[in-house]
Amino acid sequence: MPIGPKISTHIKIKIADTYVQMRKQDSKVTAKEVKKAVQEELSKGNPNLPNDWPGLSAVQKVITEIRKGEGERSPEQRELDKPWSVLDIAKHPIPPEILPMVLKAWAREVLKDDPLTIREVLWMARIYYIFRETKTKKKERHLFYGGLAMYRGDEMAALIDCAKELALHDILINILGEHPDKAKNMWAVWDDDVWLYTFLSGGDDLSLKITDKYLDVIGPESPPPLYDVERLRKAEIYRESIKEAQHERSHNKEVQE
Repeated sequence: MPIGPKISTHIKIKIADTYVQMRKQDSKVTAKEVKKAVQEELSKGNPNLPNDWPGLSAVQKVITEIRKGEGERSPEQRELDKPWSVLDIAKHPIPPEILPMVLKAWAREVLKDDPLTIREVLWMARIYYIFRETKTKKKERHLFYGGLAMYRGDEMAALIDCAKELALHDILINILGEHPDKAKNMWAVWDDDVWLYTFLSGGDDLSLKITDKYLDVIGPESPPPLYDVERLRKAEIYRESIKEAQHERSHNKEVQE
């Protein structure tokens, strides 16, 4: 009989994500190694979780699903995970005005031996305008950099990381067939939405409310399967950035008056 909380969509994606990332470093990574890495991360958020949760069989099942799903993907889907080249624009077009940004991102990642895939470039094209719109809001620019605290103000790195994460979740959710069908389960995958809206809005009251809601759901008092230290850390950074932006706006208004 299984011990510990139910293996939720969030935990399945966590296992799959960990496996894919570890496989990049070692193609022969084992289920036991993935299990240990997942358990260590989850135990940081909830030390009361059972020592053997998630169990080895659960981790093996997810890894098997990933391997099986990767083998069953269509040629069109496989093509999207090949390294990107400017020649790919002929078949997978992106807006011409973002090509300079994509080329810069491509160069940075190639030098790190982690070239962008076609899928990742398409995600960059989809979310780039959120970053552009934020940058055009001169009065809110300080928030943009506040939200980038973990990137030390490197907005390109933030854009690349977000595109890579969205591309990976795009693959994993479709392979696992685990896209949540209820709003209460969507909070496990809504961290990117919270982040992107915060950047787009420049830290309005709605972004603070949605961030607080997100923190309530994934925080330590929430069901263990939803709690994730990294997501919580990021959300708290967003919240502090929003509060700083609102405080500065209020201060500037008082000075002007």
